Amino acid sequence: MKNFLLLTLFFSILNQVEAQTSTIELKADQHFNKFDFDKAIDKYLEVGVEVLSTDGLRNLATSYRLLHIDTSAEQYYALLIEREDHKTEDLFMYAEMLQMNQKTSESEVYMNKFHKELEAQGKATAYNTKEGSSKGLEQDLGEFKVVHLDINTPKEDFGPAFYGDKIVFASSRTHSLPQQTKWNWNDFPFLNIYEAKKIDSSEYALEKPKMLSKEVNKKYHEGPASFSKDGKLMVFTRNNYEQVSSDGARKLKMFYRDLNEQGEWSDPVGYSFNNKEYSVGHPSVSEDGKTVYFASDMPGGKGKSDIYRITRAEDGSWSSPENLGAPINTEEDEMFPFYHQNNMLFFASKGHVGLGGHDIFVSNVKENAFAYPRNLRSPINGYKDDFALILDENQKFGYFSSNREGGKGSDDIYAFTLSKPITFCIDVKGYVKSETGELLPETQVLVFDDQGQEIQRVLSTKESSYQTCLEEGDYTVQSLVEGYEQYNKNITITQNTENPLLKDIILKKLPEVSQDTDTNKSSIAGVTIEDGNIKGFVDEKGEVIYIENIYFDFDKSYIRKDASEELDKIVSIMNKYPEMMLELGSHTDCRAPKSYNVALSSRRAKSSAAYIKKRISNPDRIFGRGYGEDRLLVDCPCEPTNVSDCSEAQHQMNRRTEFKVVKTGGANIINKSTNSFDK
Repeated sequence: MKNFLLLTLFFSILNQVEAQTSTIELKADQHFNKFDFDKAIDKYLEVGVEVLSTDGLRNLATSYRLLHIDTSAEQYYALLIEREDHKTEDLFMYAEMLQMNQKTSESEVYMNKFHKELEAQGKATAYNTKEGSSKGLEQDLGEFKVVHLDINTPKEDFGPAFYGDKIVFASSRTHSLPQQTKWNWNDFPFLNIYEAKKIDSSEYALEKPKMLSKEVNKKYHEGPASFSKDGKLMVFTRNNYEQVSSDGARKLKMFYRDLNEQGEWSDPVGYSFNNKEYSVGHPSVSEDGKTVYFASDMPGGKGKSDIYRITRAEDGSWSSPENLGAPINTEEDEMFPFYHQNNMLFFASKGHVGLGGHDIFVSNVKENAFAYPRNLRSPINGYKDDFALILDENQKFGYFSSNREGGKGSDDIYAFTLSKPITFCIDVKGYVKSETGELLPETQVLVFDDQGQEIQRVLSTKESSYQTCLEEGDYTVQSLVEGYEQYNKNITITQNTENPLLKDIILKKLPEVSQDTDTNKSSIAGVTIEDGNIKGFVDEKGEVIYIENIYFDFDKSYIRKDASEELDKIVSIMNKYPEMMLELGSHTDCRAPKSYNVALSSRRAKSSAAYIKKRISNPDRIFGRGYGEDRLLVDCPCEPTNVSDCSEAQHQMNRRTEFKVVKTGGANIINKSTNSFDK
């Protein structure tokens, strides 16, 4: 009986503890739902991580993430994904926090787990998370120079927009107005729209900001805003004052104002698609004021928030929102669009490959179609949130927002200058390695255009990775390492090519030459070679059928009729000896830059090998490389002028493909140079 009473007392105390724990977590949830994340964190920690519900642990991790305390957010997401009832989205958030904390390799591991869980659920995904896809984005190519601005405060300053000779932006800085309501999220004042005039003596420096009209700035959040070039249309973001959503939040709405001929602004007019259950905002007005790009999490989108656009008719009415779709929008956040008059759309995204948090991307717009976005890389992007970029019409300077380390506050505005106008290219990157996976560091990778001109030459890193950036067009990528068959592949870059394009360069090791001299051979039959080059073979009647080098027309790589006759002889002998392996070497004359001739000889080697491959068993038995003008038969050098006194007949002798026996395959080899017989 005594033990029963003790046991009853134990369970009674346990139930009281559980009830108290449940009450504390409930209070924590209430703070969380009111965006009072500091108080929510205190209450969740008071409960204790071990006994928190999975939803409570998720809210704790989310609170730290939204307050930009990334190391703590990572810590609690790590515990969350160990729970059996975690959500698939939790894996993505954990991978994101790892990336923001510069743990790229670990981030890729958990992003792959996120993909596998989605696949198991039968869900498709457009997240680009291939291994190594973000590698190299931190490299500064010298295109941008970034400057922190003096106008920033310890509070939030972000979302710049051009307004004549001024910049307007959103800020939660302390102001002098009587009513200064604070926001639970970070205990900052609600956002207001400010304007700052550019200093005449500077390209981008700004004077001390002042608050925009009281007609715009009200009790809750206002900003960001955007203006047409003539300053007659203003579109801005504002909290929904009148209505609260079903989850108790005040969503964002978008308003516009028109400036009449008397210089008076109309009252703000809300767009018809504003809704208490979702947000619309972050507007960007086109130069002519006829199109507005914006972000929204309205139903029917592709991801958490997407980029939309609306157009204005002659009567002043606005169209219904059009979702930009792929390749701009993903399953994650896309926001803060900026449309540049040179047909460029800038925006921030978490769904495209980036360095961490929101990265800034740009897409080329052609005939109303959007090209695959390009990451603006470092120093514009970093491991934290980078967003809201704008660029002046001459592409000389611009501004963007970031919460990166080294600023004054939560979000700061940065200026940047450009060394040259933005060009559109696709990042082509990968590793240089052998067929067996052996990494080949410090290997030259050459890129030739469709005219055979060398346009880029890069060296793979000590980790064997390489990276280049190519605009739309046809290219040949080439690499040559001693002991390996020359790599020579064509690639085509189009507007819809995935960015980055991941393309490993796989080099095939050359076979070992196996020619064992056998002086006991007494019959002369088989293949004849001279100085290592195949010269002919002996047919069944014992007659030698001679094979000549094949030749090419000037600056051409197609197979001529006389060349095809010689190649047919090669096909005949390779079919006679199915184990025989041949190496071909193609050459040019000297009348072009060396880099051009390397590409031309590679095309000749490719066409020569392709002719034979189609006509023999096991096409891998024939392979080759291009040597350019490095091995002239007739001494006609003409560098650096690319002009020579040699005759056309002499140049023709140099424009050739030669054939060498690499493996006899059982054939009797007559070596005319040494009068020996090889097998």
